[in-house]
Amino acid sequence: MRSQRSILLKSWVIMIMSTNKDIVISTKVTTDQKLLAIRACDSAFTISVINRPNFEELFQKIDTLAEFVIVTSDKSPIGYAAMYANDLVTKEAFITLIGVNSDYQGEHIGSRLMDNCILLARKNGMNIVRLEVLDVDKGAQAFYRKQGFWEDGRCSRESIYMKKVL
Repeated sequence: MRSQRSILLKSWVIMIMSTNKDIVISTKVTTDQKLLAIRACDSAFTISVINRPNFEELFQKIDTLAEFVIVTSDKSPIGYAAMYANDLVTKEAFITLIGVNSDYQGEHIGSRLMDNCILLARKNGMNIVRLEVLDVDKGAQAFYRKQGFWEDGRCSRESIYMKKVL
C-alpha cells in the first residue's frame, strides 16, 4: 500500500494520492456538484436529507450561504460538508451537514472534511464550530468527539448540540 501524501494548492484543492484512487477535496463547487454530492451521500444519514419536506429550502440556503467542501474520487462525489461561517457577532460556525458515502466510510474522508471545515471557520474569523446530531446517532457522536467536539446542551427532544472551540 502506498503511503498517503497531501498537497495544498492555492485554489483550496487538496489532492490525496491513495492506493488506487485519486481523492480530491475542493471548496470550488457548482450548484450541480453540491446537489450531486448530497444525493450521493444521502444513505450516510439516519434521516434522509433529500427526502426531508424542507429539502428545497435547505438546499437553496446551503447553495447561497454555506461554505461547501466536496470530496471526489475519480471525479465522483464521495463526501461533503456544508457549514455556515458568517456569524460575525457570535463568531460561531455551524456545520449543517457532513456526510460520506457508505462505500468510503472508515477511510478518514470525514476527518479530512472536518479538518477543512475547521480551516474555513478559522479563515472566516470564527472561534467556535457547532453542530447538531441525533441522540440515536452514536457513531456520529463518537466521530465528533474524536474531532474534539463535546456535548453542549439539547437542541430538541431528539438531538443535541456539540461544539468545538478553535
